[in-house]
Amino acid sequence: MHKKVEHNGFFSGAPNALILWSAIFDTTKRGIGMENFSHKRDARRTSPSKNIRRKLPPMLFFHGNEDPIVPVASVEKFAQRLSSKRNVARFVPFNRATHSFFNFNVNQHYFVQTLESAEGFLIDQGFLDPTSSEVIG
Repeated sequence: MHKKVEHNGFFSGAPNALILWSAIFDTTKRGIGMENFSHKRDARRTSPSKNIRRKLPPMLFFHGNEDPIVPVASVEKFAQRLSSKRNVARFVPFNRATHSFFNFNVNQHYFVQTLESAEGFLIDQGFLDPTSSEVIG
């Protein structure tokens, strides 16, 4: 199991893992969301698509293949780019699913499926104890 990371007596704000549902990862002019930044420079500089490097936390991407906001092919390519830097990046597409497919009130089956998959991912990465009674399901 992972332990809490301390740095100079304080807990780190860096994530140990990321589970992303319909993620927006490109805030450059090629992606979406740049208009939400005060300065275009900040949108480019902080865009996850521009910050791929080694030793990033493990990531799990859930994405609908009919997402009208973020094309599924771009998410798959982003996950491949992360993997090419030896990061753990799992991409799970969902058929006939749009941007909010995982919400309970949209599709209960996908809601449960994403939670169970997230649980399995966290167990695989050593963040959850597979024998714990606290496990979903």
